[in-house]
Amino acid sequence: MGNEESISVPLSNIVTMTDGNSRKNEEPITVVWYEGWNGNDLSHDDKIFRRQTLRQINDYVLFFHDKHDLLQYIHLNQDEQIFIILVPNRHSDELLSNIHILKQIYSIFLYSTVGRNECTKLLIEKYSKIVGCFINQQELTDILQKQIKLFMRQSTMFNLYDDNKKQMTARDLTKESGSFLFFQLFRHIILITKKTNESKRTMIAKCRIYYHDNKKQLESISLFEQTYQSAEAIYWYTRDTFVHHIINKALRTEDIDALFTFQFFITDLSLSLMKHFRRLKKIETSPKFILYRGLNLPEDEIELLRQNVGKLVSTNGYLSTNRSRDVAVSFANKVLMEIEMDMKLETVICADIVDTSAFNDEDEVLFDIGAVFEMVNCVEEFEDINDNSNMNKILVFKMKATDKGSEIAKEYIEYQKKRISQSDVTLMFGCLLVDMGQYKKASQYFKRILYERPNDEKVTCIYSSLARTCRLDGQYERSIYYYKQAYDMDTRIQPPHLISAARALNGLGIFYTERHDYNSALENLTLSLKLYRKYGKEDEEYAGILNNIASIYCSLNELDKALDSFKKVKEIYDRILPSDHPNRAATFINIGNVYYEKKDYTTSLDYYMKGLKIKEKILPIEHQDKIRCLDNIGLVYYRMRNYQEAYAYFQKTLTMAKKLLLRNHVLFNDLHDHIKLVKNHCLDVETNMASSTSQAIMS
Repeated sequence: MGNEESISVPLSNIVTMTDGNSRKNEEPITVVWYEGWNGNDLSHDDKIFRRQTLRQINDYVLFFHDKHDLLQYIHLNQDEQIFIILVPNRHSDELLSNIHILKQIYSIFLYSTVGRNECTKLLIEKYSKIVGCFINQQELTDILQKQIKLFMRQSTMFNLYDDNKKQMTARDLTKESGSFLFFQLFRHIILITKKTNESKRTMIAKCRIYYHDNKKQLESISLFEQTYQSAEAIYWYTRDTFVHHIINKALRTEDIDALFTFQFFITDLSLSLMKHFRRLKKIETSPKFILYRGLNLPEDEIELLRQNVGKLVSTNGYLSTNRSRDVAVSFANKVLMEIEMDMKLETVICADIVDTSAFNDEDEVLFDIGAVFEMVNCVEEFEDINDNSNMNKILVFKMKATDKGSEIAKEYIEYQKKRISQSDVTLMFGCLLVDMGQYKKASQYFKRILYERPNDEKVTCIYSSLARTCRLDGQYERSIYYYKQAYDMDTRIQPPHLISAARALNGLGIFYTERHDYNSALENLTLSLKLYRKYGKEDEEYAGILNNIASIYCSLNELDKALDSFKKVKEIYDRILPSDHPNRAATFINIGNVYYEKKDYTTSLDYYMKGLKIKEKILPIEHQDKIRCLDNIGLVYYRMRNYQEAYAYFQKTLTMAKKLLLRNHVLFNDLHDHIKLVKNHCLDVETNMASSTSQAIMS
């Protein structure tokens, strides 16, 4: 609960496909076949090939006749990696001009049974993502398989973390840092969760349902069911089968359901890598060695990595590397990772898998989930990539493996234990999803735990977590149901869990506050505070409940009561929190808000400045959490008739808002109104000054 459970005081037929296939894509790649209305020109063999053979290469294949349906699908699936097979016609140039620059379009293949011509030649010259024009099925099949394997080799998603900025709460987490912590905690959870045969059966059953009409994958699933042993995890992961496809897609997209469906296998794989890592430590002659991975990254991701030299970086899932620079360079498209691995590290797990991989002709080293690297620098070098004696410029990101990732995860876990008095890391993982704004995933996750642990002693915590998630997601009826379930269970159990019941009441108080039912909110929060006073201690949770009560007093315009409660919150935070803690900044600003409403602008400004000072210290130069604070300061200066300072703060707020907020955000209207007011007053002042000067001259 803590301060993120506190309320700040305000101042004032998605796709049409010819085969009807609309199931969820569990594959890393989507293969799209678009023929316009040229389908009638295709032979019977081509149509069979289109529907059957392509499915054996990549299970998820979509077919489109209509250009608008195709464009709609592409624009609505920005997180997919799409390989398009295009039957060219006179409109192809127009279509390609619309889709070629999109990041979700990975490769384009022209398929022309009438042969290559000047038109296809011009398209290939104009659009760099076109792999080529292919005139028969075998030629297309061979190159498509090759390109998919190349994609799997080159594809890597990065998560960044700035170790200089502690990112522990919802207001601090960027998308990248949230994903960074996601994989640290996920690995922690799978290693402490007990494996069962039921989890294996569930995994196999779901895979059979998904691949129900793919003969090749069904055979592979049956073989897995009959022969799989834990010691073969690396072998199965490196094979081109359903295991590799679904796990990599789930990791890349942070698909909660798929990840926990495959938890059985992921646990085996991580434990197997750990075992091989220990063996590698014994036989590796050098304490440090260099590993490589060739990459194909879009320009925006390359630039993002360039800007984050000195920061920590992790990848979404397992990372395959090679001891041979030449092999890695052969798979590189402009970018090469060069990683220094130190065998003294304890939590970065990598394994030499040449003896256990399905492809034992390569000197492959595989990093486990959660491996973290420090970005040392970025240099440009020249390499002969394709053995054609032409030197190509390649960007080399030099990195060092580091144990800092696990240290950050431990810090986060310890912080959350103090903040929400929650020691269950499994539930904490769900709380992280909520902090990341992933409410649907969090709800799905908590419901899964509830299903698996219906009689768990922490079941009321699961209900409270579900209630909070539904409230933040706008599912108010579900939210109040779960809060009441949690409270009833906490008070019925013997002995009753009264502190946990107080948390549920706090949640109900927040729910009613957001619904503007202040009497019900105050009733629940007051009872929550009484339980805390009697059975708890004056900690961060207690202060959070006080803060919520103060917020209601503000809404009821009972400003003296609000100020008294906020100052009690400040006293608690002064005792228990560091001087630069974000909750202290929020409290300063809340007190400033009350003084603003009391028209004590000098005191209000003092508290706003104290809050801003902390935010300046702990947040990046430009951060969404600073915007309202800067606007408040501008309003105070306006009320104090210091129009120049007011204008300066409004302009600073507007500049930051344009970079960080959507243009339809309500704050933009407020800011434009504030700036207009200041400009009008400045004009009046200038007019009066000019009039006074004129009169003085006349006299």
